Amino acid sequence: MSQGPTRASRAPVVILGLALFAAGRAAPLAAQARPADLCDDAPRPLAVVNDAALRLPFLRALPQSACPVKRAVIETRLDLANQYVDLQDGARAAFLDAETYRFDLAAAAPLGHGREIRVELPVRARAGGFMDAPIESWHDLLGLPQDTRPEHPRNRVRFEVTDSSVAQPLLHETRSDVGLGDVTIRFLQRLGGGSGGPSAALRAALKLPTGSSDDLFGSGAFDAALGLAATARLAGGLWAHVNLDVAALGDSPLDRDGLEQSNVIAQALLALEWRPWARTRFLAQLASESTPLRVDVGELDRGSLQLAWGFRQAFSSRLEAELGIAEDLQVQTAPDLTVQTALRWTPP
Repeated sequence: MSQGPTRASRAPVVILGLALFAAGRAAPLAAQARPADLCDDAPRPLAVVNDAALRLPFLRALPQSACPVKRAVIETRLDLANQYVDLQDGARAAFLDAETYRFDLAAAAPLGHGREIRVELPVRARAGGFMDAPIESWHDLLGLPQDTRPEHPRNRVRFEVTDSSVAQPLLHETRSDVGLGDVTIRFLQRLGGGSGGPSAALRAALKLPTGSSDDLFGSGAFDAALGLAATARLAGGLWAHVNLDVAALGDSPLDRDGLEQSNVIAQALLALEWRPWARTRFLAQLASESTPLRVDVGELDRGSLQLAWGFRQAFSSRLEAELGIAEDLQVQTAPDLTVQTALRWTPP
């Protein structure tokens, strides 16, 4: 189905424009302060990605700063996402209702000369969950539309894509399950030496097909991505982060009759980070991405636009925690609500 331009499809352009403006403002401000290296303060955006059921199997860029780690770190991240989609477009219909969970155990280490390597071991799960009632109450409180949520049972798993011209569902899953996701290896190369001015880095990622595509825990194919990260200090305790990435997707078993995989997806991120106190940081960010898997249901196939906000609290020089919340600004293209928690530890 032919779709006209949407706000989400223009989002990367808008984000890039804002980023260029921020970078232009940041240069003179950074020149006044001239700290030894803005990366000494270890700024970075929230590690929130779009966990929508049909996007989760594919490689997406992890929000990052342009600052490689200076010491080895170990991270754990647990994301809970609640998605509800009930759409029909001609003969095609999509019903997606479940909570998905992603637990990532990651280790990052410096390689010298401004380089970093990061390895992520993911566990994926889905279940009926418990958030349907709180989300409905929240929507009622704010006067937001409920769609058809109240007409269906709460806290269940139902992923289904159907076509009235075909006897069998194109996609059908009603089981709770847990399993290994796709292991991802990420590289970061900082451009230039440390200085008080803006920092830029090239980055790359490779996703291995270790997760089950039948369970939607992986794409069943190798994916690779290239991108650019930039970080700038706008003022003493205020930073901006920009990410621009392109991923090439391998031929996935999910690309079958009635479902069409994209060969390439694009992503963009703009984040602001503010440190009012020595150990506390507040963050807000916008992220946009094109769709990796089209199901020919118009609204579901649009590019996504997701807003996230949260904070990071350091308990010591070695341990810090992160909490983030994300909502879909382009409805149907991202979970209604995502809650992200993370711990980051620097070994002795």
